Amino acid sequence: NVDRFNRKALEEMIEFILDSESSARHGKISEYQALCIAVKIEKSMAEGGFYSEARSDSAEYQIMASRLMDLTKTHIERIEKELVLSAKTEEKVKLAKKGSPKDEVNWR
Repeated sequence: NVDRFNRKALEEMIEFILDSESSARHGKISEYQALCIAVKIEKSMAEGGFYSEARSDSAEYQIMASRLMDLTKTHIERIEKELVLSAKTEEKVKLAKKGSPKDEVNWR
């Protein structure tokens, strides 16, 4: 099954994931940026056919792959909801750092 995937693309994705994880762990990116990266990674797996291309004759594998795809889609939806909340928080922080008066900040 490994030959079904573009090896260079997989290696680049793994490097991107590891670099992103390190940046998040060391506080080099904001929560919002980390969530954007998470959505990008998970969407690329879901929409890129990862679960449909990795195949096995095992019935258990088919069940597991289908379940993982469903869970990935659910997780993407949850991250996207968090992105909205995080974006609002990040915008408030930016406005506060600029020294905007409280009455100019939309706190909702």
